[in-house]
Parts: sequence; C-alpha cells; structure tokens
Amino acid sequence: MPAADSEPAGPSPPPPWRSPPGATGVRHLVLAGMTASVLVAYLPRTALGPAASSIKRELGLSDLAMGEVLGVWAMGYLLLQLPGGWLGDRFGRRVMMPLYGLAWSFCTLGTAVARTLGGLWWSRLCFGMAQGGLIPCLTRACLDWFPEDRRGTASAAITAGMSVGGVAASGVSAILLPALGWRVTLEVFALTGVVWAVWFWTLFRDRPEQHPRVNTAELALIRGARAKPDPIDDEGLGDFVEVGLTQDERPAAGWTDRLRVFVGFAFLMINAQAFCRAFCYAFFNSWFPPFLERAHGLPVAGASALTMLPLAGFATGAMMGGPLIDGVLRRTGSKWQSRSLVGAAALILSGLGSFIAMVAGHPTPAVLALTLSTVASGFAAPATWAATMDVGGKSSASVMAVINMTGNLGAFLCPIAVGAILEIFPERWGLALLMLGLVSVAGGVFWLLVNPIAPKD
Repeated sequence: MPAADSEPAGPSPPPPWRSPPGATGVRHLVLAGMTASVLVAYLPRTALGPAASSIKRELGLSDLAMGEVLGVWAMGYLLLQLPGGWLGDRFGRRVMMPLYGLAWSFCTLGTAVARTLGGLWWSRLCFGMAQGGLIPCLTRACLDWFPEDRRGTASAAITAGMSVGGVAASGVSAILLPALGWRVTLEVFALTGVVWAVWFWTLFRDRPEQHPRVNTAELALIRGARAKPDPIDDEGLGDFVEVGLTQDERPAAGWTDRLRVFVGFAFLMINAQAFCRAFCYAFFNSWFPPFLERAHGLPVAGASALTMLPLAGFATGAMMGGPLIDGVLRRTGSKWQSRSLVGAAALILSGLGSFIAMVAGHPTPAVLALTLSTVASGFAAPATWAATMDVGGKSSASVMAVINMTGNLGAFLCPIAVGAILEIFPERWGLALLMLGLVSVAGGVFWLLVNPIAPKD
C-alpha cells in the first residue's frame, strides 16, 4: 500500500459552490453545460436497455446477439478515445464537442430505423465512436476551468450527470415505450443531442480568459492566483499575480516525462479499477431491466421505472463523493487518503451490495441492495477524475482517454459476459451478480495500490 503523501493543505478557500467577492462565477454556467453534455449523451446510450426485450422480440434475436448489440457501442467508444481527445486539442473543445453531439444524434436515428441485426450493430458501433472524444475533452475542460481543490466537486457534477441521463432515459422510456414504441423513443432522444450542441457552442470557450463574462477575480481563482487591484478595469481581465502554480499549470512535460506517466504503476492501477467499475456499471444500463423482468417477473414498464433507482444511486454517490474527496484533501493534505482510500472503500462496499442482491428472493430487497451498491460505486467516480488529473497534469486529456478506453473495454465486455452466462446457464442471474461483486471488490484492491502524486518536471 502506498504511503500517504503529505502535501500541505494551505489556507481554507471558499466552498466550491461559492464565488469569492468580485468573481463572476461563469465557471458554474460552464460546468452546467459540461454536465448537460453527459446527461444528453447517456439518454440514447441507456435507452437500449429498457427497450432490449422489445427489440429482441421484434427482430428475433438471441440473448447473446442482444448482448452484443447492447455492448458494441463501447467498442466504438474505446477506439475513438485517443483520436477524439486529440481532435479536441487540435481544433478546440468548443468546436469538437458540439460536432460529437450532432454525430451521436445522427447515429441514434440510424438505430431507430434499423431493421436487421447488422443495422443495429453498426449504428451502435458508430454511436460509440461519436461519443468517444467527449470525456477526454471534458477532462481537459475541467482542468482549464477549475482549480485543483475544486475539481472533485466539478467532476462529481459531471459524473452525476451521466447517471441523471440514465435515470431520465429509464423514466422517459417507461412512459414512451408502451405508448410510442422503441423507435420513436430513440428519435426523441436523438433530438436532445442537437439542442445541446447548439447551446453549448454559444456558451463555452476553450479557456476562461477567452470568455467575455469572466473577470479578473474569477480568472485569478481558476488559475490559483491573487488579483491585483485595478480601479479602471475591475470587470475585465486585468493583471494578476501567480502565487504557486500547481503541476497542471506548469509548462507541458516533454515526451519522456509523458511516457513516464503512461508506464507508471499508479496509472496502471487507475486503469485497472476503471475497468472494474465500468464493467459493473454497464450491467445497469444493459441487462438490469431484463433481470427484473425475467428473474422477478416485473412488466416492461415496471422494470424500466425501477432501473432509475440504481442509476440515481450512482448519481447520489458521485455528488457526495466530490465534496468528500475535496474535504479530505483540505483536511489532511493527503491525495492518497482523498482519492485512493475513498475509492477503495467505495468499490468494496459496492461489491457487498451485489452479493446481497444475489441471495435476495424478492425484487424489492434486490433493487435496494443494488441501489446501495451503485451509491457506493458513485463515490469512486470523482476520485478517478481527480487522481487522473493528479497523475496526468498537462497530459490529463490523453491520460483520461486511455483510462476511459480501459473502462469502456469493461463496459463492452460486461453485457457480453452476462449474455454468455445466460446462454450456458439459462436464467441463472445469481451467477451474473456474483461476477459483478467479485469484479467490484477487485477494483477496491486496485485502488489501494494507487499513489496519486503528480510527476515532477
């Protein structure tokens, strides 16, 4: 287990949700746009889970084939992580993120009109590719728009947006699927991506100093600096004095230093826990509604509605986890306690919830146990973002791209693994839950081995 680092905590800043006197607080509006991006991205991503039984019956698919359709988007997502992040750096997040939104909306329409297994498979593969650059771009945007001791809370909001999108997809699907069918439901979700893309382009700028509404005080807060008094330009971007740049604000490291990050043990362990966490989470936006229908006899609408609970649990855990890791860092000055210890406890408790659900004989305790499991797992999400920025520094977008690739390899394999279990052992859902519990506990062990200290220049 790595020793806890002892970086000085420094003076207590204002709470992350409060702007210091004179600061405009534009970063909060930017964060809202960033959070909305993952919310609308998760609407069509999650909607196929509640619709899985209807699609399977209409097109005559096997469990294994349906599992491949549910999981193939993650393969496209994995393949475009690094290229998507590079395009964001090359052409700017303001340009590329709205383009990604338009692209995944077009692919969602492709799924809605698909009439064959091949049509479903290719449209979902391209859908995943269109969303591949989103998280790397958001990681760099978070790095640019928030100081180090507020990134946990900012990343928690983004992470919670993912689950809110999943909750909304499940809730809206429960209403639209019986009334309009799965094709029209997907068309509705495609429209949300178009609306977000237009709004975000008008709202966002790649750097805070490029935004017309960011003043000196807010820029100083973001950059970890102290503003100079300027009676003439008290609303503009006046001069400010840097008072201790963090690792991510120093000049970019060379290729040797970047390579050192990618082969470092901390980077490998963050990847390993990301695989485990994403593997387990993928169950809830793929096989969870069929699990409730087939293992506990619930109707499609009821299963879709109950899917909201675990996804809401993940959002709740993420929102609590962000302030927690920021608070632990301020109190102890230890990134290991703030990131690694919190992440380890979260995933081990999450695994325990899966074990309890495995032996539950009624849908109510099973759903409650799995909801508690996702609440616990949610605490590890902002820890992952914060540790990635700690380790990656100026290379955080590329580092997050690789970590997200690893995580989505897990997301790709989970639906296929569950489908394979059901093919070999028909309706043995307890084996699938046992697998989830063991993978989650393994993720907790990997967290204990992470030492999230930024590399030195």
